[in-house]
Amino acid sequence: MQQPSPRLTPPNDRFAPNRFGRLRALWRRVVTWLRPQPAPQGPQPDLHRFMERARSLGQECACLFLALDQADDLRRDLAPAQLQRLREDIINRLRPILRSEDTLGPDGATAIWVALAPTAKMNLENLIAISGRLMAAADQPFDGAGRMLYPSCSIGLALASQCPAASAAQLENAARQALQAAQAHAPAAIRLYCATLPPATPLPKPSRSVMTQALQKGQLHPWFQPQISTDTGDISGLEMLARWHHPNNGVLPPANFLPALGAAHLLPNLCEQMVRAGLSWLSQWDDEGLGIPEISINLSAQDLADPGLADRIAWHLDRADIAPHRLRLEILETIAAAPPNDASTRALGQLSALGCPIDLDDFGTANASISAIRRFHATRIKIDRSFISHIETDRSQQQLVAAMISMADHLQIATLAEGVETAGAHAMLCQLGCQHVQGFGIAHPMPGGDLGKWLASHRAKQGSIENWGPKARQAR
Repeated sequence: MQQPSPRLTPPNDRFAPNRFGRLRALWRRVVTWLRPQPAPQGPQPDLHRFMERARSLGQECACLFLALDQADDLRRDLAPAQLQRLREDIINRLRPILRSEDTLGPDGATAIWVALAPTAKMNLENLIAISGRLMAAADQPFDGAGRMLYPSCSIGLALASQCPAASAAQLENAARQALQAAQAHAPAAIRLYCATLPPATPLPKPSRSVMTQALQKGQLHPWFQPQISTDTGDISGLEMLARWHHPNNGVLPPANFLPALGAAHLLPNLCEQMVRAGLSWLSQWDDEGLGIPEISINLSAQDLADPGLADRIAWHLDRADIAPHRLRLEILETIAAAPPNDASTRALGQLSALGCPIDLDDFGTANASISAIRRFHATRIKIDRSFISHIETDRSQQQLVAAMISMADHLQIATLAEGVETAGAHAMLCQLGCQHVQGFGIAHPMPGGDLGKWLASHRAKQGSIENWGPKARQAR
């Protein structure tokens, strides 16, 4: 009897299960991609759970917010994907420092929240210690835009027992208020919530009429940040930085009003007010014998577009009887790196002919060409703070800054490093040959009336250092 022939299986059938599995997996990925992603979860769900448990056990829990300093600069220097990678990198470094029960997550593009689970040992000292470890973990080099960045952060803390009401929303709001206070003292500041802190609500964007009134009422004043010669150690100049002395909100930094002034095309009005006030202070300091060589002011693109800028500055100089070489003008490197602009070139040419020296600010961030440096009559470059933050330990930063200083030497223009915050950075810049330095490690911006006291203290320290050497040698 003939055996039935075996059933022939098509050659591809044995691959059918795998093929259908791959199709199902592909379909799941497509559905996942099309499905709306849930919004990032904030700290409140975890804080609510922690607070309930803390009340039942008689323990304490806390919330903190960590925000990157100089967020605007990071947004300028990094693409959105790089900024997200930086935030995720910091979150991954923070996790090992926290306990397994603690939670954290992103808060916008440049901030991170942390919810600390309840414990009987949580108090102010322990909370500050935890914050210090988190800050140290966040302050690590990041490879972005082809160079190493060293982002610092500020931290706001809040203990549940210190909140005005026992709710997760109040605890989160308290930590945000503390962060706002820390950011006002950035970089690398830590602040704890207390009942006297102002609400953590952003100030409303001022209107054109509000800013016009602020200018008319003289509420915008210059503050001054000293610049030091690395050759002599004495003051070599002052940079003017605008502050709004708000009648209700106190002294406000430029971030609270410069964008509104720019949108209202009022920056030239601010510039004229700053020049007039700055020259008045310089005359007063001359009468007091303080020996201030020069002051500098930042010029915006709106200022340079004004064909009457040079004439008005010349009039203010003549009125105050100040020599033009004592008013230094700063322009951003982004202006110099932009396509040639006849109005800007003409204005700076007139100001240079008047005798005002010109600085190229934030040098190294916008790739201005050497021809642009010449076209804008720059007599000094200000090396951006992003190249200075860890210069005492980062060999690549040292090499970049050394190259900038060498280029400036060949072009016969001076150099100033901004953002100098440590004695090590100051010493390294002296070693590299940078001629002037400026930053929080030397002095914070201050009102004109405070300069005399600071200068006396600085020169007293300088004199004690100068006198130490000969006496020590004689003793030996």
